[in-house]
Amino acid sequence: MSFGQRLKQLLREKRISQRQLARDLDMAPTTLSGYANDHREPNFFTLIQFADYFQVSVDYLLGCSDDPGRSHASRSRDGEACSGPAGILEGTHADNGASGKRNGG
Repeated sequence: MSFGQRLKQLLREKRISQRQLARDLDMAPTTLSGYANDHREPNFFTLIQFADYFQVSVDYLLGCSDDPGRSHASRSRDGEACSGPAGILEGTHADNGASGKRNGG
């Protein structure tokens, strides 16, 4: 499932319009529409905003997990470590100000 599909699913489940979400996150409606239609990809900070708003893990948003719950481990559906950026984000979320740089970089 793509990020846009997952975002649309969450909007439906929570009965929130794209316009309301854009307003709540102080985001341009056209930007949000780009995410929902998979024309744009959110940066790390924006992913964390979505995860906090919907109270789900970044892994869930990125499709690395079908479990919306937050956990400290990034695991895909088959139990393997998620190869996407979600594993990086799990550590930065607690820092609430991490630069997104990898160690040594």
